[in-house]
Amino acid sequence: MARITDDLSRDELIALIDAYDEYIQDANEERKYEIGWMPVCVDEFYDCEFQLQDR
Repeated sequence: MARITDDLSRDELIALIDAYDEYIQDANEERKYEIGWMPVCVDEFYDCEFQLQDR
């Protein structure tokens, strides 16, 4: 099974980590956990959110 880390450069991995961190921090600031929100795993974030962003 291929891992996203196998396909990304160092710079892309850093950008992914930064974007995922922002995703989690935004949820914290918006108190999404209080309404039952759960974060997606990094793989799903990469497939569904990260690749759609203008980088």
